[in-house]
Amino acid sequence: MKSIHLVFGAQWDIIPGSTEQEFEELYQKTLKPFVSTLYEIEKLQVTLFFSGTILELLEKLHPEFFNILDEMMKRQQVELLGGGYYSPAFSIIPLNDKLGQIEMLTTYIRSHFGKRPRGFWSSQPFWDIHFPTTLSSCGLEYCFLNDYAFQSSGVKADDLFYAHYTEELGKNISILPLLSEIQQDVFLADPKYIIRALKMKSRLNNRGVVSIIADGTQFQKMMQPGNNNRRIDWLKDLAQCLESSKKHIRVLTAAEYIKRFPLTRKVYLNGNYSKSFFHALYKNGKNRVFSNGYIKSTHFKQFMNKYHESNLLYAKMMYTNVSVGQLRGDKYRKLNAKEELWKAQNHTGYWHGDHEGIYSPRLRSELYKNLINAEKVTRVKGVFFTSIISTDFDFDGENELLYQSNEMNVYVHLNGGIVFELDYIPVLHNYGNSLTRQHEHYHKQSLLAKLIQKPKADISVDSYPRKIFCDHFFSHAVTFQGWKSGQFQEAGDFLNTHYTLKDLKREQRQITLERTGIIRVGKSQCPVYVEKKYIFKKNTVQICYTLINKSPKTFEIAFASELNTSFASPNKDDYSLIDQSGKTPALCNSIMSEKDQMTGMVMEDRIAGTRLNWNSSVTFSLWHQAVYANIYRSGIMIDSYQHMCDMLVWKISLVPEKEWQVTVELVFEKV
Repeated sequence: MKSIHLVFGAQWDIIPGSTEQEFEELYQKTLKPFVSTLYEIEKLQVTLFFSGTILELLEKLHPEFFNILDEMMKRQQVELLGGGYYSPAFSIIPLNDKLGQIEMLTTYIRSHFGKRPRGFWSSQPFWDIHFPTTLSSCGLEYCFLNDYAFQSSGVKADDLFYAHYTEELGKNISILPLLSEIQQDVFLADPKYIIRALKMKSRLNNRGVVSIIADGTQFQKMMQPGNNNRRIDWLKDLAQCLESSKKHIRVLTAAEYIKRFPLTRKVYLNGNYSKSFFHALYKNGKNRVFSNGYIKSTHFKQFMNKYHESNLLYAKMMYTNVSVGQLRGDKYRKLNAKEELWKAQNHTGYWHGDHEGIYSPRLRSELYKNLINAEKVTRVKGVFFTSIISTDFDFDGENELLYQSNEMNVYVHLNGGIVFELDYIPVLHNYGNSLTRQHEHYHKQSLLAKLIQKPKADISVDSYPRKIFCDHFFSHAVTFQGWKSGQFQEAGDFLNTHYTLKDLKREQRQITLERTGIIRVGKSQCPVYVEKKYIFKKNTVQICYTLINKSPKTFEIAFASELNTSFASPNKDDYSLIDQSGKTPALCNSIMSEKDQMTGMVMEDRIAGTRLNWNSSVTFSLWHQAVYANIYRSGIMIDSYQHMCDMLVWKISLVPEKEWQVTVELVFEKV
């Protein structure tokens, strides 16, 4: 009689920066009921994965959980998988970090449960072409990958649900296929439907295998008002259905399957494939198949091309990796720095798929916090000195200018002459952690009309990096209302264009950039020279603008410097904006504000305990608004807060060959 083997289980992880209260809710709603019910069903063998972060929280808050897990492992009901301790994006991290994260979780499991894991789990899951050698060197023998990945590599339908092996440099690793049609929302499926789907696969032969490793955090979806036991019954119902179908479906752990059946099918995988990846990267999410019938694959690094912030976060991670690698002498200091670095490699912060991901300012801030802390640890007194470094930080083929001290990191890009990272190190916060909004596959008008019940929805997408000191020119007639609604035209070509390094004075801690661009005034195109001089002092950044009209006629124009600054929340209890005198609390409308005749302003970050004091040598008008992104999450469209945007606007008259100057100063103050 034909039958198929089933490797069933679940995996748990938690978003970086989650509180103990949030973990407790996750524990009570998913982990505890799942494992408690499983404990009663001794015959149901399962394969489980817990990230290192989850295990740490369990050990701290619920050590009794380890006793239950240990007992189930001893009776050979449960197999624990290994993987990356902090659930990293394996495709983008250096080899030493891959090995370090895997070995860290392996050591934790072995020391607490007395058994070294043989299997490997990677979130989403990711595939890395070096996995065979990487996993083999860590003592791991097999991993899981969805069936789409096999299809994209040319595996025929008849061979799809068999375990395969792949090789690199003579090292083999076994791969078990995940059943994608059920994997995503398994806890929402009727157990009888799952059984029918599995019986369809049992027509292959007695060596076929299907894996379902569910997202354990979704187990709470089975909870419905008035029926508190439904999610627990689901697992019991599944166990009963499997028991009655055991002639066709044989449940076992991954380790047991690999031990029983020698593998004869080889495959070479050519990239990542998942619906989440494809939808996130391409506007037409339905077009997943090439003309030859193969499923398209992609590489995780494609997210670096789509999301400006993903590339900057990746660049910061790689730059910090070098600093940590150069640390000598104190092994405990180096270990501390490494762990902070590894925490920042969690995959969720580098992309946006079924989760908020890169659109979560809280998540981005947490990863930057870890990276800044790792950097701080490496800055040893007597070895580290305040400096300005010229290096290709973001791998675009051109050097960026990085000011680094014990108080601040200020990173300057020649594209736009902007500050793209602004770290205040005492509070481990990047105030340049803003977001450039992108078009997403769910931004189709037909879908939006259904989701938000409007015939046509306005979607906010940005055409330039939303960072600090972005240079705008526009007509005097442009108003605050016109700006915030996007109903104005940019008169200059200084956004997203290249500035030239005019002068670099490292000892004086100065960077001077320049550019001659074009400003459209009526039907005329007027050349204008712009110089941006950055001056760095302790806790202070100054920028000195010099504008020179290179045309033969005088004209009126509005010049504005755009400041996009990252604060955790727009709520008035967490953030306030007042003028320099501190006498105008009406300016505290953090969502949207306009005020004329200002010489300075104070942004107070009550969560981090910091004040950002801004001063200008020339009176300006302030246009302020909180920036939101339109994202799809948990079945609904939401406006997700991202950062604060402030335009310092000067309405000026530019006389031929005459200089117009303004100096803007930012002073950090820890409260």
